[in-house]
Amino acid sequence: MNDSTNADVTTGAELTLGSPLTLASDITFTKLGGGTLTIGSAVTQLGNASIQFNGGVIHLAGNVNVAGVGVGTGATVRLAGNDRVIVTTSLSIAGTLDLTTNSAIIDYTGPSPINTIRALIIDGSLTSSAAGSAKRLGYTDNMIGGLTVFSGQSVDPTSVLVKYTFVGDADLNGLVDIDDLGLLASHWQSAGVWSSGDFDDSGFIDINDLGLLASNWQAGVGGPNSPTAQPWPFHEALSSLGLPSASVPEPAGLGLLIPVALKCHRRWRKR
Repeated sequence: MNDSTNADVTTGAELTLGSPLTLASDITFTKLGGGTLTIGSAVTQLGNASIQFNGGVIHLAGNVNVAGVGVGTGATVRLAGNDRVIVTTSLSIAGTLDLTTNSAIIDYTGPSPINTIRALIIDGSLTSSAAGSAKRLGYTDNMIGGLTVFSGQSVDPTSVLVKYTFVGDADLNGLVDIDDLGLLASHWQSAGVWSSGDFDDSGFIDINDLGLLASNWQAGVGGPNSPTAQPWPFHEALSSLGLPSASVPEPAGLGLLIPVALKCHRRWRKR
C-alpha cells in the first residue's frame, strides 16, 4: 500500500493491511475512527513521512521507521511480536503507546527529549503491558550510553533509547551486572533518570533503587546475548569493587556500602 493518506475505520469495524506500508515523502498517514487497524508488516518512509493515530486501537506487527509518530487522545497503539522497534525523530503521545516487549529510538535534533520520555513512561502514556516487578521500560540518552547499535538498528549519540528490560539494567544491554551497579554507585544520593540508577522513577537514586537492582542481580547473564558465560555472584561483584565478600545485604546494609562502592568502582574502571 503506497501513498495513502488516511484510513477511516469506524467504531466496531476492523481493517487489516497485510502488505508493508510505505509512505511517500512528506506524507502523513492518519488513522481515523474508533475501530481497529492492524498493520501486518513494516511501516517505512520515503523522505519526511509520518504517522498519526487518532482514535481506536492500532496493532503494529512490524518495525516502524518514520520521521514522526503521533498517538492522539483516545488512541491505543500496540507494537506486537518480539524484537520490534519504532524508529522516529519525534514522538508525541496523548493516548497510549504500548511497546509490549519491544523498543523505541527517538533520534532527536536540538535539546534531548529524555525528560519528556521519562514523563510519558511515568504517566503510562508510553508503557508496556508485559511489565511486571522484574521487567519494564528502561530508557537512556545515547549521549551517555554511546551505543552504535541498539535493537538491531544503527544509532547516533543524539538518540533517546527505550527498551523493555530488567529492572536494574541501567545501560540497557539486557543484563543486570557490575556496570549497572557502578552507574548507580556513581549517582548515589543524587537526582537522575533510569540510566543513572533511578529504577523506581522517584527522580532520585537511593536505597530503593539499590534494592531493586540487587533483587534482579545477574538477570540475563548466561543467556544467548550475554558476553558472560556464567552468572557472577553478588558477593564476588562487591569484592571486585573492594567491598567485603557477603551475600546480598538487607537494604540498610546496602546503603552503607555505597560510598565505598563509588570510590572503588572508579578505581576499577580505570584498570
